[in-house]
Amino acid sequence: MTELAFARIMDKYLHLDLYPDALAALATMKDLKLAILSNGSPDMLNALVQQQRPRPRARGNHQHRFQKIFKPSPDAYTLIESTLHIPPHEVLFISSNPWDACGAKAFGLNVAWIERVSPEAMALACVESDLVAAAHDVQGDPHPDG
Repeated sequence: MTELAFARIMDKYLHLDLYPDALAALATMKDLKLAILSNGSPDMLNALVQQQRPRPRARGNHQHRFQKIFKPSPDAYTLIESTLHIPPHEVLFISSNPWDACGAKAFGLNVAWIERVSPEAMALACVESDLVAAAHDVQGDPHPDG
């Protein structure tokens, strides 16, 4: 991947639109303590939150700290309890990433997985994209359907 292609992909992460149902869902959770646990950088996350109108509101004082711990490592999910002081069994972890939902569930969090994209649609998008190599290209599989 070229440096320009990588820059374009990263720029898209700074200008994501919320799904239409996201603000309504956040409104129903307005009295709960909300937080973002992301592998993204604080600058990226701040840009995303700032561009939303109306802006989702976080309750309480939260400090942004960038840890070099990445999900689905169990160490990433420990940040929830150490930062928010909420035990895992009292957390509802919401994600549209299946690997993230599985990591959170394995850690002991209550999980809601929002299936935004079916596995078939994700595979098709990867096959049709010039940004992601097909698995047989990466692994050298001589069978294109393998």
